Amino acid sequence: MQSLSVGPAGTLHLTSQYHYAASGRAEDCAGRAAVYLYSEDGGESWINEGCRCSALPLTIEDARAICRWPEGGLRIGNHVIDGRGRPWLFAVTPDYQRGVLWRREAGEWIALDLESVWPELDLAGGCSSSLTRDASGRIWLAVAAAPYGVATPWFDPSHEILLLSLNEEGSARGHRQVTRTDPAVAHWLPALEPWDWARPREAAPPEETPWMLYTAGLNAGGIGGDNRNVVQTRVYLGKCEEE
Repeated sequence: MQSLSVGPAGTLHLTSQYHYAASGRAEDCAGRAAVYLYSEDGGESWINEGCRCSALPLTIEDARAICRWPEGGLRIGNHVIDGRGRPWLFAVTPDYQRGVLWRREAGEWIALDLESVWPELDLAGGCSSSLTRDASGRIWLAVAAAPYGVATPWFDPSHEILLLSLNEEGSARGHRQVTRTDPAVAHWLPALEPWDWARPREAAPPEETPWMLYTAGLNAGGIGGDNRNVVQTRVYLGKCEEE
């Protein structure tokens, strides 16, 4: 779930989570803390929530976390940097089981509880997600989840792709279900076209929206199994559209 990007001023931004199990078994792993670091000198030194990292690697014991859940229950997605150099990060936590979109401003993380935007959804369990922006400054979030308000496992067949757009102040512009409901086939693993401040798209018109990939099919291998199966997924490509 790690994500590295360059901001509009050349700052490097890094978000990641500590995801592990004391047993060492993959199926027991859980997200236990999310962290944010940035570097203003091309990666020579890193700052973690106002504190310069004196030693690397940064361990979970030393990290200043965005949030921390020693018993597990955390999952983050990728981040995106807006036009004011502010990181945005999507996550599901025990405090925000229906999903939260964080924006870092003035040294603190401001939370938008997605229950206030999508009260009918429950993103707990194992939703996959993707986050980006476009040339006009809109923030786009795509998630895979059951569209009828129940927590589901990571690759549940009930998953459909849902798309949310916001302005850079955090106000929702629109949200809709992209895929046609099919409870027998998972629509999941959305991947939005990443926004890249290292190659700004001045030529892109403000009304142009990002591309999105997602898969349709089933995971027949599974974490903890041999993970070998006949490929049973299709991949779709399309443009993001507001409702």
